[in-house]
Amino acid sequence: MPPDTTVIYYTSNREKPEFERRIVATLLDNSGGLPIVSVSQKPMALGTNICVGDVGVCNYNAFRQMQIGAQAASTDFVCTAESDYLYPEEYFNRRVTDKEMFHCAYRTYMVYGDEYYYSRRINEAAMIVGRDYLVRALEEMLRGSGVTRTWHEECQLPSLFVGKNRCRVTLRVPMITFKTPENMHKKHHKLSYVKLEDVSTLPHWGAAEELSGKYYAG
Repeated sequence: MPPDTTVIYYTSNREKPEFERRIVATLLDNSGGLPIVSVSQKPMALGTNICVGDVGVCNYNAFRQMQIGAQAASTDFVCTAESDYLYPEEYFNRRVTDKEMFHCAYRTYMVYGDEYYYSRRINEAAMIVGRDYLVRALEEMLRGSGVTRTWHEECQLPSLFVGKNRCRVTLRVPMITFKTPENMHKKHHKLSYVKLEDVSTLPHWGAAEELSGKYYAG
């Protein structure tokens, strides 16, 4: 990815500290020195850090943190990163030119216990997009929720992608997300993820059990 891209890392810091430290270490290894804006609920030594305080865990607050990070970026493009995701180098190296398009990285597997589950959908946690386009989309989405306060306990949110230009960007090496007891969404969503019986190991990442042990339990 060209140097005119900033990584927006947003977190509630509710994951186990050791787990998030390993996630961040992999992010730093794979992002190739791109500038990072981290928006967190506890202070972090990660790029340019904006600590918003203990505002609570919900979808609205996660998108508000993303918005704060995007507003702070000074590059033409941004890419998103969450605290329970592993992103391959290809995600950060992918070159895009359309500033008014959500380039949604595709191919995500969830580690659930010692098994892999395949994601059926695109996710806001893995997208490359023009900075100004994302800022406008987030302003529209958060305004559409009807919430007038900066932070909220929870509310219904319209989709960020509704009415917006978007395309899938298929990665050769998939992204990994972890289902942990500390996740905001603790339940396994069967509509979003499916167990593929013939997938017990993945190129680059290896077996789910080994990956879970390395990052979460190791």
